[in-house]
Amino acid sequence: MDYYITGKLTRSEEIYNMMLQNIINGVWTVDEKIPSENQLCKIYNTSRASIRMAITMLQSKGFLHTRQGIGSYVCIPAGYHEFIKYSNASPPQVDEQHRLFIEFRQAVEGKAFELFVLRAEKEDYEEMRNAVENMKLHFDDGVKFNADDLNFHNAIYRGSKNNFIINSMQMNMAVMRSYFEKINLFMTPEQRKDVSLRHEAIYMDLCNGKVRSSKERLNHEIVQYYHNMHQFALPEQEEDEKTK
Repeated sequence: MDYYITGKLTRSEEIYNMMLQNIINGVWTVDEKIPSENQLCKIYNTSRASIRMAITMLQSKGFLHTRQGIGSYVCIPAGYHEFIKYSNASPPQVDEQHRLFIEFRQAVEGKAFELFVLRAEKEDYEEMRNAVENMKLHFDDGVKFNADDLNFHNAIYRGSKNNFIINSMQMNMAVMRSYFEKINLFMTPEQRKDVSLRHEAIYMDLCNGKVRSSKERLNHEIVQYYHNMHQFALPEQEEDEKTK
């Protein structure tokens, strides 16, 4: 099924295509609130009528749902989310950028754990808990699970109350999202279920002030992710060797 509108487009259809691209490319993730109508008017330099029509079209396709008086949130049409992510996907490959990001995570996220225990507030713990609960609910849905995984780690960064950590992770969010997608979307439901349980263990460690244990679990998680990336990459790499 082709979600994009083609041919001679009205302004609202052009906006629809651009907003849809943001959703499919992960700029706006599942359950994330999109910018307000006023903000979208400025972003796309268009009228509110065109924005409203584009939002209505996205709603009719199942990509947005509106909460009265609050705003519009990203969702994925039932039965089509795997098609969206896998239609042009290939098994993940380990590249230098992701190797460097793994090192970055080990250096920064471990410190974020320490600061989280010292500074996090009730809502930070609740945000982590909600992310874990959603991961346990969505282990059979790669797209939603990936969004939940990102929410879990973002809760830790925000809970550190260190703007340098928060800003550095936000600046590298595109790489982080790509890194997570390379793993989460190609895992089996059982593998995702195991990951959700390991994240729950990290959450419990932080609740109990067990920083050392949580950091050990984090390092294990990162090593496991790196191993999985190699495992996913091997079949394609071996096939390349055979054709040489």
